[in-house]
Amino acid sequence: MNNTNSKIFFQVALVFISILFISSTATAYGSFPAEAEFLWNGEVTLSSGTFRYVPAANQSANYEWDKLTDLGALDATGLEFETGDLSAGSFWINSIAGIYNEPWGAGAMSWSIFVNGEKAASGLGGNSLEEGDIVSFYYLPWDTVTYEPLIEEATYAINISIKESDDAWHHFHKDAAHTGFSSSNAPDTNNLLWASDPIWATPSSSPVIADGKVFVKCGADSFLGLMPSLVEENMIVALDMFTGRYLFNSSAGEIEGSWSSPCYYNGKVWCGRPTEGVGGPTVVDGKIFDSNNSEHLYFCTDEKSGKNLWSFKVTGDARGTPAYYKDKVYLTSGPIFSSPGYVYCVDAGSGKEIWKQTISFQAAGSAAVSDGVVYVTAYTGGLYAIDAEDGSVLWNVTVPSTDVSSTPAIAYGNVYISGGCPGYSSIRTYCYNTTTHEMVWSTAEEDEIGGWTTSVAVADGMVFVGKHAEGDFFGHSGTYALNAFTGDVVWTSPYGGASPAISGGIVFTIGADGRVYAFADPAEVLPSDSDTSDSSSDDSSDSSSDGSSDSSSDSSSDSSSDGSSGSSSGGSSSGSSSRSSGGSSGGGGGGGSPEPARNVQVKEISQQFVTNRNQINFKFPQEATPVVHIRFDSKKNAGKITTIVEELKEKSVLTPTGPEGQIYRHLNIWVGNEGFATQKNIENSSIGFRVSKAWVTENDIDVNSITLQRFADDTWNSLATSKTGEEEEYLYFEAKTPGFASLAITGQKNVYSTELNTDKAGPNTQDMQNITSTESGNEDEKGSKASPGFCFILAALGILVSAVALKRK
Repeated sequence: MNNTNSKIFFQVALVFISILFISSTATAYGSFPAEAEFLWNGEVTLSSGTFRYVPAANQSANYEWDKLTDLGALDATGLEFETGDLSAGSFWINSIAGIYNEPWGAGAMSWSIFVNGEKAASGLGGNSLEEGDIVSFYYLPWDTVTYEPLIEEATYAINISIKESDDAWHHFHKDAAHTGFSSSNAPDTNNLLWASDPIWATPSSSPVIADGKVFVKCGADSFLGLMPSLVEENMIVALDMFTGRYLFNSSAGEIEGSWSSPCYYNGKVWCGRPTEGVGGPTVVDGKIFDSNNSEHLYFCTDEKSGKNLWSFKVTGDARGTPAYYKDKVYLTSGPIFSSPGYVYCVDAGSGKEIWKQTISFQAAGSAAVSDGVVYVTAYTGGLYAIDAEDGSVLWNVTVPSTDVSSTPAIAYGNVYISGGCPGYSSIRTYCYNTTTHEMVWSTAEEDEIGGWTTSVAVADGMVFVGKHAEGDFFGHSGTYALNAFTGDVVWTSPYGGASPAISGGIVFTIGADGRVYAFADPAEVLPSDSDTSDSSSDDSSDSSSDGSSDSSSDSSSDSSSDGSSGSSSGGSSSGSSSRSSGGSSGGGGGGGSPEPARNVQVKEISQQFVTNRNQINFKFPQEATPVVHIRFDSKKNAGKITTIVEELKEKSVLTPTGPEGQIYRHLNIWVGNEGFATQKNIENSSIGFRVSKAWVTENDIDVNSITLQRFADDTWNSLATSKTGEEEEYLYFEAKTPGFASLAITGQKNVYSTELNTDKAGPNTQDMQNITSTESGNEDEKGSKASPGFCFILAALGILVSAVALKRK
């Protein structure tokens, strides 16, 4: 059987096996053979959402795939793998870690998938996972009669334990329970990672973060009259999480009298009902929970069909964002700026009231639920802890501030709130212990940290809270990071401030100027790996008359019959996987390196899976910078590594001087996190780059002098550089380098002749004659010394020729 027929037979056999594989009932198998080799055995953390996957068999494909699947888990390990194209809703594995399936036949080895010890019900990508699951990949033979995997004969295995990430910030105040606490790292300095353009982000609203994007509600609020608008209606705007670049927008309808925040769920962003006075939405298990204040109603709507499942009428305003906890929904209400206030517990499935609790004054904010306790604030300054099951008040205190509509944040055994309104009451932020109910700390009244429209966020031992803008009841012009245990100021910035959101080590917040601000230490934050060519400001955005929208290219509109609206996230997601193309790349400038954004002309990003004893090749196909590729041999398994190339406007701020010679380009190259690109981890590093022939001609550059220089040990060092090729517009070079960081491409002007400048001091005529005569003498001397050797060689050749002649006789 030739190779082509063998390949076709093997593919047909795989399809036949897939039919049996999918249709069979789950079968439990024994433990993995002890003598077999584990290629990977550990835990991965997966978040909700999608990532981009390009199978090796179809490089033009671009699949958005659920992260919480066996495909997402395998991708998260950092192991290289190849698959066929999408077929029957999944992919066939061709190889993992360079180990390929053998041609089908008796004893042929191939990869098989098991979930929790049972044969998977589908091919790769078709098996959904949740926290606690174990997905295994075994390299084993199949019985050619029963088509059952022979697990006892497996030779390689991969075991992956699944842990769901709690770093995601998909709802107002972090999650469906509004805890306000993230397990994410957080910046301990006020370094501004980026600031968006003025996009008229709604003051006091909070962003949500998903799939490498930041989603914010934007546009003028005609009820509050806060700022001019460039559009007649509100929009949901998507920004790149790592650069702040404007990606796309979708209509959110006319949402008036509210600084409600959006919500992300199942690839869509929801922003509430297009009507006056709404709270933000919470979307869980395919149900949308939101409100319509003018009717004093909270609603539950089916996310897919838009059918209204139930409504619940409250006394007073219905402006809170519903909190979801263990199949129950917790709602707040009360007459505006009046007493009493109310907290409700409603069955999420039926909408039936389970309990109702009265509090001292209007519950103007939203409830937060943690460990079976519901925390709410009353507008006059009451902080209540209520049993989530029976509605009894466990404890309550009165804080010094009034004008409180803050949603509490719960972390470290404490509850954090802020309150106060400029010109009416003291503006402060508070920490209360959930066990003793005593105040642990509060900020000083004169510092005016906090406010009635900001809800604090907590992460990494810090509390993040805003400071109101002067003369502005709603907007903010300052962000504070406080020590979560003492209240001491860790850092402060004059930017942003509205209810912060934290994800991926970055703090996001909106300012009174309508901009979104992101704070992070670039060295600690990996840039987005989404393909920026798929997400741009000219993305299509279709909207219907009821305000629902979908910004994906096929623009299928989603809305419920009662007008609730949602907007697809669109674009390409973060976490993209491109197995066959050698990594993804993107443009932009600023974030992800120590170089100030103002000095970055353009940058390009590439990602690769770095595995031990393999040559790694980062390619830069967008040709945004002169760098064509970066190669090195890896000495360790490092998983997915990001490389950034920055073309600079001037020399790097990291170098005190520039290199000698004519400068073609100044560059920064960052490979992985700090400390990765060292001789301990990599070797045989090289950088491929190109130089414009036009620059060479215009500057009269000697091509042989073109060199890549690297700044190291406080000096510029020329790297061993060689020309590798040329085309019509460019010359191509490669330089060997011991490291990366700040570099420059340089050249020297051609030298055609040397002229004696009599105006400058130099050797006199006698000196020149002496030099000339000495050189002539040396040449004669060399010639005389060479002659005996030459004669000796001739004599030797003569003897050799004679000997050969004699031998032939």
